Amino acid sequence: MNEFEQAEERRKRQREEIKQKRIRQLRRRMTISGCILLCIIIALAAFAVNVAKKKKLAAEQKKQLEQEIAQMNESLNDCYNTFLTDNGMSAEKSDVTAFTKWLEKNYSEEMDDLFLVYQKNKKITAQDIYDSFGATLHVLSDTYEGKLKDEATAAKNHIYEKKAAENGTVQITAAGDLCLEEDGYVLDYYDTVNDLSKCISKTILDQTNAADLFFLNHEYCVSDRGTPLEDKYYVFRAKPERMKLLEQMGTDIVSIANNHIYDYGADAMDDTIDLLDQAKINHVGGGTNLDEAKQPTYYIINGIKIGFVAASEGEQYKFTPEATDSTTGILTSYDTTEYNQVIADASKECDYLIAYVHWGTEDEDMYNSTQTEHGKEFLKSGADIVIGGHPHVLQGIEYTEDGPIVYSLGDFWFNDETKYTGLLNLEITSEGLKQMSFMPCEQKDSQTQYLNNAESQRALFDHLQEISPNITIDDTGVITELKDIDAESQTVLMVQVENEIGFLKSDRDYSKEAEKQFRSNIPEELEKIYGISGTWSEVFQSDAAEMFMAWNYAQAVEYIAAAGKRAYELPMYVNAWLNQFPDRPGNYPSGGPIARNKKIWRNIAKSIDVFAPDIYLSDFEGVCKEYATEGNPLFIPEARRDPVTASNAFYAFGKYGAIGFSPFGIEGLMEDTRQKQDKELLEQLQIDVLAFTSIETGKYLKETYKILKNMQKFQLFFYLLQCFLIAIIKRNLLRIMGVFAH
Repeated sequence: MNEFEQAEERRKRQREEIKQKRIRQLRRRMTISGCILLCIIIALAAFAVNVAKKKKLAAEQKKQLEQEIAQMNESLNDCYNTFLTDNGMSAEKSDVTAFTKWLEKNYSEEMDDLFLVYQKNKKITAQDIYDSFGATLHVLSDTYEGKLKDEATAAKNHIYEKKAAENGTVQITAAGDLCLEEDGYVLDYYDTVNDLSKCISKTILDQTNAADLFFLNHEYCVSDRGTPLEDKYYVFRAKPERMKLLEQMGTDIVSIANNHIYDYGADAMDDTIDLLDQAKINHVGGGTNLDEAKQPTYYIINGIKIGFVAASEGEQYKFTPEATDSTTGILTSYDTTEYNQVIADASKECDYLIAYVHWGTEDEDMYNSTQTEHGKEFLKSGADIVIGGHPHVLQGIEYTEDGPIVYSLGDFWFNDETKYTGLLNLEITSEGLKQMSFMPCEQKDSQTQYLNNAESQRALFDHLQEISPNITIDDTGVITELKDIDAESQTVLMVQVENEIGFLKSDRDYSKEAEKQFRSNIPEELEKIYGISGTWSEVFQSDAAEMFMAWNYAQAVEYIAAAGKRAYELPMYVNAWLNQFPDRPGNYPSGGPIARNKKIWRNIAKSIDVFAPDIYLSDFEGVCKEYATEGNPLFIPEARRDPVTASNAFYAFGKYGAIGFSPFGIEGLMEDTRQKQDKELLEQLQIDVLAFTSIETGKYLKETYKILKNMQKFQLFFYLLQCFLIAIIKRNLLRIMGVFAH
């Protein structure tokens, strides 16, 4: 092959190599493109699948969300329906549903918040609604019904909205009786200083103005018209320009249900109402007709609806007329029927209802049984708290099973007398009363001043506690129901229901009603206890009179004790004045829980845990034996004061494991007083004069308790030793029994 052919052959091979290279490149590109395309296809397929899955999941989630929303709405419907039912209203299912749809439309963000709550708890409560919407169901319902459409509409429904000082609560301050009388004490003094802060402490005025609502009893009329009521000794009227004083106090609402609003007749009372309206100070308890007098007033503050009503039953000689359908007057509650209905109706319209009552006995710091009876009625009818006035002095505060009764707030600013007074402060949440407290004040020399030193404050609080059955007041003025605080500290160990109960100077009650009962057959309960029937005389013969009294007293004590235990489960006891020579019922209290009456007492007064003897007799051992039986713990609340009594403690604790032992007047024995007792009185009561001889008793008693305290160590040692020996014996017995078993 020549050179030319060789060159051509090389070019041919080169072209072939280039061709093959290009083919390889093309194949590689096609492979890569195919892979890429395949990846794209796979990716697109995966994407399509994922999209489909997401769509399916979204659809499922949407369906689930719709189901949850539907379930939440159903729970909301149930909550609203319960609310309606609790307030004595009924609605069709469509109406209830319409309320929820209205919420969805107008409160979308709030509904979102509520949904989160529902997802967490799987239910909706009234409190959940308040937390989400910032308004209670009462307020939301009023809005839904159009009662709050505008100011005029709200006012027509006697509903007023106020901005609150703090979020989440309503601060209410209540004061007692205010009397602005021309030529009277307080206005005469005011006219000399012409400065309200010199009449009422700035601290007090700061509180009344800072409160969300300030309420008081407006016990006078404001007018230039009218004539004083004939034959009425005290009549009070102020000039219209005095209304500015109420405004300076920050007054929001007053009660005019009292015995002085009508002192100058209907015209003056009508003027008072008009002037209050002009000053934008609302009133309750009176009006130009009965409907106005019964009309509650409501406030919406922080989304909580507060209601006020008022009535009067505090006029010995009734000068103040009751309102009628067409005449001016007040709402009264001498007969509680109408006021109970007013309260019941108002309670259905608000979250917290304050019922004011003008009642009680003037200048008496102890409330009477009628106040207690009526107050409990008003609470059961629907009031959340009852606040009273008229006595012109502070009266006690009582917690009942349905709420607190503040019997009287006394005079706020009334005259020149010196007396305790103060401001009642209520902190209200959507769930009710959170805290109640008292600001201590004193009216003196026609001024009302804040008590600003700790000692005088504590003296007022102690006084208020003393006249109240079941409250404590701390040094800041916070009022607490006794059982709430005592449940933790357990400072109250036992309650004495009655002291030495029984009928003196006669063996029984001989009244007409008692005679009728005595001549009848004994009650079925006693027939079961004694296994016999017949009249009292037939069954009990010579003891009939005392057994008759024991039955009635035991019933009364059981009623009291059972009611007490329902309020606060504490041990309760009744102590007995023991029978003694001459052993005739009436010389000692007939029917009391003495040994021979214990069968009746233990079976009838079942809420009594301890029947206790007051031992002034010489047979100390015999009395202990009589009372430390049938599971009755020995407790001696009273005993002779003589030195021998000190040593009796050893017998009571050592022999019978007494739970308490107290010589009469134990708190004064250490003083070793030698005061003379009324010998004649003690003889009439068949009590040995020497039973009250306390010379050196305190010294001996101190040593007695000291020895008993030291003995506790030995008692504990011997108890532990006893337990140890018993354990050893039991273990060895088991071993022995095991040997025999094998």
